[in-house]
Amino acid sequence: MSTSDLQHDARFACQSSAARLGTAGKACHRTIVRAHMVGWKLEMNETAEVGGDKSPCARLN
Repeated sequence: MSTSDLQHDARFACQSSAARLGTAGKACHRTIVRAHMVGWKLEMNETAEVGGDKSPCARLN
């Protein structure tokens, strides 16, 4: 899987999370955008905690 595939998957998961969770999802999405900018490795994690909520988001390693 390429880096762009990982970024796309992470972005999709966070957008889906934002639709369900509101501000918590938006905070998650901002985190992923910053991760793209600094080139961190992204991994999907269905139980990442964001703003106290369990949401499908990407965990930064």
